[in-house]
Amino acid sequence: MAVSLAEFLAQPVGAVMTRDPATVHPTQRLSVVRHGMLASGGHHVPVVEEGRFIGMITPADLLRVMPPDGFARDPDALDRALDRVSVRQAMQEDVVTLPARASVRDAAVALGRGGFHGLPVIDDHASLVGVVTTSDLMRALLAAGGG
Repeated sequence: MAVSLAEFLAQPVGAVMTRDPATVHPTQRLSVVRHGMLASGGHHVPVVEEGRFIGMITPADLLRVMPPDGFARDPDALDRALDRVSVRQAMQEDVVTLPARASVRDAAVALGRGGFHGLPVIDDHASLVGVVTTSDLMRALLAAGGG
């Protein structure tokens, strides 16, 4: 059943976000993060410490810390090179987040500003409750339109 655009945008972000996404700890090895991204196709990996969201790591962050000849290396050598840098050093800490009480409209506005394609959704205690991506919004919009 199709819903109006106003109804779609008014629903809580929890209706469209990915709940309980895979996370990493700031002390984990970057090779583990790389393999996880490859296996899941995920591009936005929240970093959580002691139950609190502290940052995000994306493929762009891996590229930033990868050695210049990273693509020419065999995968094992690339992993060894990546593991010289910690998740904490590679992650982005100044990340735009959404409160769990945000609406789909709030998520669309924040994502529409550009510069990123995923937003961590956190509760009042900075605990991660989900991640909403541009892909999540598109899938939900198509489903809401009956498509």
